[in-house]
Amino acid sequence: MQQTDNTDQDLENLGRLMTIFKEFPGQDEVNLKVINGTTITSLKLPAIFVNYGPAFHTRVTEIVGDKGLSVEPAPA
Repeated sequence: MQQTDNTDQDLENLGRLMTIFKEFPGQDEVNLKVINGTTITSLKLPAIFVNYGPAFHTRVTEIVGDKGLSVEPAPA
């Protein structure tokens, strides 16, 4: 998630993401990265697990864009 100069919009987008996460409960871990210029803050959301799929992908990319979402395989 790219941080902008519009704090209200950033907070609204974060709230929208959290709502989506709750609408797609599952077993996939969520890690949120907030980009502020050259600084990246990683936030592991230990209590949130989602069911990643096409509908989830579409909803999230509506907020963060196609480049704002990455999917990594679970560690073996």
